[in-house]
Amino acid sequence: MILETGERIAQYLQQHHHFSECVLEDIRWLHYGTSIELVFDYIWTQDGELRSDTTSPEIEALRFLGVQEFSLKNALNEAISLQPAEVNWGLSEIAMLQLVDDETLLAKYKSLPIPVHHVRCSWESDRQIDIVFTTVEVD
Repeated sequence: MILETGERIAQYLQQHHHFSECVLEDIRWLHYGTSIELVFDYIWTQDGELRSDTTSPEIEALRFLGVQEFSLKNALNEAISLQPAEVNWGLSEIAMLQLVDDETLLAKYKSLPIPVHHVRCSWESDRQIDIVFTTVEVD
């Protein structure tokens, strides 16, 4: 499924609990750097409950196409910096994936023939990923 409008993207994210509590498993650079894929272990059931069995991953991928900007702020704390071997899956459990209404950032892309959107993947710390893109492809 292709999501092109801000309304459809926001609706999809809301229907998927903004990927809250899901674990970001992988970030993939695709199609010569014009696409970014975020791969999540999706922890929600169709009934809107947290899965009781999280030992088997339920993979859900979002492919952001027409990527104009991609940034990662890791904000690793002192403990992680001093003992990186101690890092586990908990570091990648996200707080929210949301559509960001940032007219200032998106203004420079107004001349493009299709709308450009901005999503932010946030953690409970200062860690975040920002992606500016044209469309989202989901399975």
